[in-house]
Amino acid sequence: MNRTTLKVLSIVCALIIGTGVLQAQDLKQNRRKAQTIRDAGDRYYYGEASGKDEREARSIAMEDLLSKISSSVMSDFQLDMSNVVNGQDATSESVMNGVIRTYTSGSVNNIKELILERSPQVRVMRYITKSSMDSIFNLRKDRVIQFIRDALVAEQKKNIDDALRLYSYGLGLLKSVQNPSSVKCAVNGIMDSEKTLIDWIPQQIREILRNLKTEVAEIDGQEVKLMVTYKGAPVSSVDFTYNNGTRNRMTSVKDGMSLIRLEQGMDVADVEIQYEYAYKNEMQDYPELEMMAQIYKAPSFKDAKAYILKGNKKEMKAVQKQFETAAQEEATPHDNFLKRNQAKDYTGSVMKIAEAIKQKKYDSVKDLFTEEGYRMYERLLKYGDAKILKIPELHCFPYRDKIICRSIPMRFIYPANRREFVEDVTFTFNNEDLIESLAFGLDKATREDIYTDGHLTSWGDSTCTMIATFLENYKTAFALHRLDYIQSIFADEARIITGSVLKPASAQNRNNDLSKGVVQLKNHPLVKYTEQNKQEYIKSLEECFRRNEFINIRFTDCIVDQMDDRERFGINIRQDYYSNTYSDTGFLFLLINASDPENPMIQYRTWQPERDPSKFNNKPRKHETPEEYRLWGIITSGNFQ
Repeated sequence: MNRTTLKVLSIVCALIIGTGVLQAQDLKQNRRKAQTIRDAGDRYYYGEASGKDEREARSIAMEDLLSKISSSVMSDFQLDMSNVVNGQDATSESVMNGVIRTYTSGSVNNIKELILERSPQVRVMRYITKSSMDSIFNLRKDRVIQFIRDALVAEQKKNIDDALRLYSYGLGLLKSVQNPSSVKCAVNGIMDSEKTLIDWIPQQIREILRNLKTEVAEIDGQEVKLMVTYKGAPVSSVDFTYNNGTRNRMTSVKDGMSLIRLEQGMDVADVEIQYEYAYKNEMQDYPELEMMAQIYKAPSFKDAKAYILKGNKKEMKAVQKQFETAAQEEATPHDNFLKRNQAKDYTGSVMKIAEAIKQKKYDSVKDLFTEEGYRMYERLLKYGDAKILKIPELHCFPYRDKIICRSIPMRFIYPANRREFVEDVTFTFNNEDLIESLAFGLDKATREDIYTDGHLTSWGDSTCTMIATFLENYKTAFALHRLDYIQSIFADEARIITGSVLKPASAQNRNNDLSKGVVQLKNHPLVKYTEQNKQEYIKSLEECFRRNEFINIRFTDCIVDQMDDRERFGINIRQDYYSNTYSDTGFLFLLINASDPENPMIQYRTWQPERDPSKFNNKPRKHETPEEYRLWGIITSGNFQ
């Protein structure tokens, strides 16, 4: 053995010995700290356990910690033992343990650990300060209140699906609060109208359901057009399930309009519908809610069941008129209309297309499109077997060198999936009078969020139309799998952050995830964020399109502000995302550069489960209404003029 080899071996041995000494010192230091924690039992919750490896020891220590927290705080909880899943076998201790797990499932950053021994077995201590646990309990209460505030805004906008979902989620989570009967919320923006939520939320859900009405507007063979109203006015959105004679289908309602198809011989007056309010499938965004659903049975609201109302001829005629009015309002833009003789050729083209769709002679209108426009048209027809609900009086209006013609409401249905969607389809003509693109329109409430009096005064109608059109094209590109378009609207240097909520997992997996872009928001469970460049994002999106038969995006609750440079706009909007493999609800933030208004570019895109996880106030100020009390996105209002 030569001198060089001996020298290398000596260095390696020294490193091994040094590492062993270092580990021994760390273990000794950890045992001293553990003893300090044991001695300060009034300040800490802790659990200890041994196992054959770190994973087993951590798991058992966590169980010990949860048990001790549960036993310690049980006397402080107003525990509800009614409607418990497997109630005959459940005990207050088992229910309490389950409730505590919903807290710790999203609090990995608060729970620390010490390795005390490594041989002959691994011994672990897991601990959390009592003050940290108290903060977590308080955040749960804040989270319930935020659900209710968001529900109030949704109800005001007649986004009844969001309102019912958020009220239900708030009620489900409220049962995990230390003292549910003490949680109150100002529902009208003033302190003297605070409501005790444990009583008020069920009343509010029942009140909403009682004020929903689904009526027959028109019957065409086995297809039935429906008008859905809330307190007499068309709902912006709501979901319901019905049986078409073969299977249950869930359908959406957009601006009051919906369409269902029944099997031969079925009388629509015999069709019972179930308004969706629990949204159990969407609970995957909120692991703590999923866990609560395993502890408590979901409340049942008999008012969610109703029959479709089929009036006499006079009554149906009135409903049909209301249906036509809703379709017309969606088709009416905010711009000045072209004179009828100017718009004649454009509306005539769209009417030809509508007739071709009705007669299923799709390729008979190919000459009305550009090459790309026709590809979109073909994709649209494949997008769930399009069916026209109503052809309103179409309006065309100029936007820069283009003409936009809006809009025809259509129903899309997927044979292999139980969801149905209603979308308003708009048509854009180029300067050669050919249709270059189609888009799914925003709903009335979201357009009103953009076309506010303040925005129209400050920015002008053209800028508002640019933002609305951009959002319509954006969501349509996902539905029609337009990868080329999406690639074109992202700046080359764009920062793109995608996010998804993680399901409950083992402690070890969570600790591993924390090093891979997982963020623990202070009032939300673990969220995995991935920052990608444009090329990486497009590649992952291509794979997403490949594995999904359909993608449907619905935008609501939009906030738009102008940056100081006046060329960029921040758009913060609630996004409901549905596909046949995944669904979630969260807030999309887009920072777009509109220095070239014909080609706005996304410079920054992110998704997060809450509007602003970094800001959380217990209550709005006295002068604020629920509509005015908003939480901002990652780029907050402080960045805007």
